[in-house]
Parts: sequence; C-alpha cells; structure tokens
Amino acid sequence: MKKFVISGVLLFVLTFIVLFAGGFWYSMQLSAPSTSRETKRVVINRGSGVTQIAQKLESEGLIKSALAFRVYTQLNNLTGKIPAGEFDLAQNLGVAELIKTMIKGPSQLWVTIPEGFRREQTAVKVASDLNLSGDKKQEFISQFIGRQQKS
Repeated sequence: MKKFVISGVLLFVLTFIVLFAGGFWYSMQLSAPSTSRETKRVVINRGSGVTQIAQKLESEGLIKSALAFRVYTQLNNLTGKIPAGEFDLAQNLGVAELIKTMIKGPSQLWVTIPEGFRREQTAVKVASDLNLSGDKKQEFISQFIGRQQKS
C-alpha cells in the first residue's frame, strides 16, 4: 500500500512537471522571434493550409515554431481564416498579433482573370476574390463596369 501511494505521488509530480514545462515551452514559442521592426514580404498561395503557412513563416524567421503556430490556430479556431496573398509582416510580432495582421488581409491580392472573360465576368471574379458581398459587391461591379472604356 505504501508503494502504491509513493508511486501515485511520483506520477502526479512528474505529470505536473511535464505539463508545466510544456506550457512554458508553448508560451515561449508564441512570443515574437525578434525585437526588430523590419518587415519581410511573405506570399501565401491560394489553397495553402496551416501547415504550409506555418512552415513558410518559420523559414522566414517570423515565428519560432511551426508546431506552436499550428496548435494556436487549432485552439483558437483560426484554421482556414488566413487569406492568400502577399503580406508585409514585422519580425517583432508574436503569433497572436501576426495572425491578426494576416486575417485583416494581404497588402497585395492577386486575381487571375481567365482569358476570354468579358468585363462583366471580370468584375464578378474580382469582387469574389476580394470577398465582397451584398451591396458592396454590386457597387464594386457597377463602378468596375462603368469605368471601362468602350472600344
């Protein structure tokens, strides 16, 4: 009985140490990798998943750990919310600020217009890629079509 109690206490202490160390590691990995305000340009391709985004950000030195980035996005239900595009990201941002900046939208957005599209189709394609909806989408399409020169 005495061995069972000692084993239980040791197991509890080891579990506590592992959880504490894991939590400490996780919080350290979410902090900014640098104090430099220098920005780096990062391109996120359409269809990139969180794993690809995390690896790219880690290789650019914008995050400390791709694993911590992926865990953070899963825990905060942010998977799939980072849009494609070109981002200018500062090196002094922690993971939370970095993701918030990316969700606001890219500094440049690429739109591929298929050959042969009419201007009405082009306007709809651009509005869709800009994630416009409702009245904003209709206003954009009207302005886009109205500014085109007639041939």
